[in-house]
Amino acid sequence: VLDGHVTRHVEGARLESAAWKLIGSQDPDYARRQAIRKRRVDRLDPIRATMTAESYRDLRATVGFEVAQVLSAILEAKAGRLPKYSGAERDAKNAVCEALKDRAVAVYDDFMKQCAGDARPRP
Repeated sequence: VLDGHVTRHVEGARLESAAWKLIGSQDPDYARRQAIRKRRVDRLDPIRATMTAESYRDLRATVGFEVAQVLSAILEAKAGRLPKYSGAERDAKNAVCEALKDRAVAVYDDFMKQCAGDARPRP
């Protein structure tokens, strides 16, 4: 995916994500905002997953934090709409929220591990 020049790939992806964030913040439509958030995750998360912690710890942490923030925003928006539903439909929507929560927590956990820097060389 990265094919060399990792920092440039990350910078470009983060710039694209920032542009989508700006566009999404101006959009009043819930479905489009959620689609934009999903697009941001779909753009950044494969890059985060590809970078090894040993070689790209700081970049992986930076991208991971952004991915986790976007996942949290998606979760907040979905959870805020749960009271509109009832019965089996609410249960299904709640299951989606639980899966999003688990994914966001896993990415935040990876971010924290990168920040701990166990593999980082010590002076």
